[in-house]
Amino acid sequence: MSKPDADIHITLDDQKNLSKFNQLHTQRKAVREELREKRDLARDLEEASNEMLLADEDKPIYYAFGSGFAALPLETATQLIEVSAELATKRVDELADKNTELTSTLSTLRSEIYARLGQSVNLDEDEDDNDE
Repeated sequence: MSKPDADIHITLDDQKNLSKFNQLHTQRKAVREELREKRDLARDLEEASNEMLLADEDKPIYYAFGSGFAALPLETATQLIEVSAELATKRVDELADKNTELTSTLSTLRSEIYARLGQSVNLDEDEDDNDE
């Protein structure tokens, strides 16, 4: 029984490409995790903004700052939520662009590595890597 990929010699450039692939893959996983978190935050802020429309103007709004809360007038709390939502949405856009860029780079690098090393390496996606 023969092994078709047994005679492949892995060069220093191959090792560098594999290392680069690993680093980019790890970076993309981190970007995707932050992207999920920021999308959740943006959604929560949108819901909070909608709730502010129903709030009583005469009662203070308890706004979370870190692990504490501050009683703020409705207008101030609304402005803080709007600014936070804008920042979260901007970050979501940045992360989505970065994710697209990393995915493209990884795809190109994966093709190059497979062309050189064939099936002697496995660079297939994990199931949880395909959710973005």
